[in-house]
Amino acid sequence: MSETAAKKRDSTGLTPLGFGYLLDGDTGFDSENNPSLPVLCAPLAFDGETVSATRFDPAVYNGRAALLRINLSAISLRVHANTGELEYDGYPRLATGEGTVWGTGITPRVATPEPQ
Repeated sequence: MSETAAKKRDSTGLTPLGFGYLLDGDTGFDSENNPSLPVLCAPLAFDGETVSATRFDPAVYNGRAALLRINLSAISLRVHANTGELEYDGYPRLATGEGTVWGTGITPRVATPEPQ
């Protein structure tokens, strides 16, 4: 385990693992949407107080992030070690527009958990 991950351990000795739901603004996706859209992502970066909606923690899954899609398939993407960002099909994860996984009609955002 990296030193960064070890610093984030809580009183149980476990590293908090943040995951988030991907939404279209404030609305969840359903089977009417593109089945390859991701709906769940992990591990989101955790600074000891809040879970990030924009960065992933490269220390948790050996520099990878996991995304679960509407069609229940999963993919793993590389997390940039310095920024905590990842790219999806060559675009930043939440980039929209022609040629992105989101297209032009979706406003993606990550709903993060509240730390307990």
